Amino acid sequence: MLKKILSVLLSTRLTAILFIGFATAMAVGTFLDRAMPTSPTPYTYELIYDAWWFEAIILLFMINFIGNIKRYSLHKRKNWSTLLLHLSFIIIILGAIVTRYIGYEGVMRIREGESSNTILTAKTYVNAFIIGDYSRDGVKQQRMIKEREVRFSERLNSNFKIKTDYNGQDVLIKYAGYISGAKEDLVPDSEGDNYLKLVEAGDGTRHEHWLKEGDLTEVHSMYFSFNEPTPGAINILYSEENGYAISTPLAGDYLRMADQAKGEVFADSVQPLQLRSLYQIADMAFVIPEEIIQGSYQIVKAPPEERSPVDALLLDIKSNNETKRVELLGGKGTLAQPVLTEIAGLEVWVSYGALEEVLPFSLQLNDFIADKYPGTEAAYSAFKSKI
Repeated sequence: MLKKILSVLLSTRLTAILFIGFATAMAVGTFLDRAMPTSPTPYTYELIYDAWWFEAIILLFMINFIGNIKRYSLHKRKNWSTLLLHLSFIIIILGAIVTRYIGYEGVMRIREGESSNTILTAKTYVNAFIIGDYSRDGVKQQRMIKEREVRFSERLNSNFKIKTDYNGQDVLIKYAGYISGAKEDLVPDSEGDNYLKLVEAGDGTRHEHWLKEGDLTEVHSMYFSFNEPTPGAINILYSEENGYAISTPLAGDYLRMADQAKGEVFADSVQPLQLRSLYQIADMAFVIPEEIIQGSYQIVKAPPEERSPVDALLLDIKSNNETKRVELLGGKGTLAQPVLTEIAGLEVWVSYGALEEVLPFSLQLNDFIADKYPGTEAAYSAFKSKI
């Protein structure tokens, strides 16, 4: 029986089947990730690359290669070239096994001339801790929940949940949804605050900002205020009687887009604000494209052209027949930032993203070199780092 099993494992037919199965799985994974900004994605990891049958294919490959060394006498001098090929595959598979089950990987971000000894883990985690009224020696006690490694995708159904308690009070944290490529944006809301949209190109690229009424906002080292007059800031003012106005500590000019009319902006004076006009004050070019919007900040799916680097995890937190939704921005390559939810007398802090790991050594980036294709300033042909 054992001989029959070994005969099948070492057969040429099985080798061919393994190669075809392996190549097909890789092709399917590539096809499924074809429209994704990064690959492999959690979806293909779950479906293919981390599946037991994919690991079985690689294990059978290794058994097949080792068995063929003896079966075809590859240790003899005349077969050394074929032996070298088999040993190469065996070493590659051994290296993959070590990396997969023993090693760990992450991302280290270093600016030129600086050094670092920390990485952000390639895997993502959900972390949580709870604070309540229970205290010991006058100190409120925290209920720490060990981080859970997670893998979420819009194309995967998740049954993720954490059941725990704080001093006998049950707490349930449950998966409620996932948004790939998310951002925090203003959504119209009749009960929300008043905002003005500011579009600027302070660093040469287009950015959108929302100026909240009564707040001071920093945009590329320049301050803007909306109905909060502040010395030294570009103040945007509005009232039903007088409409929109602008006051700035620096002189400049504007171009009204509708009729191409030009005008001056005088320093330290209040004058009417021209909506949908391009203002140029110092090194800042900006437009107020529309009137006041009443809304609130919510997490939404970012347009494909923005290529948002973060995702959003939606969780429902339940305790004492009370339920609250928490929205977490994070994901692969993003340091997890805790978000507070107060529920049934408890403070529940939850975060989603990568963990920071300290390494036993440091790396210093001495020089970063980016080569561009001839005739273009946008596309890069190669990157080099001297560390």
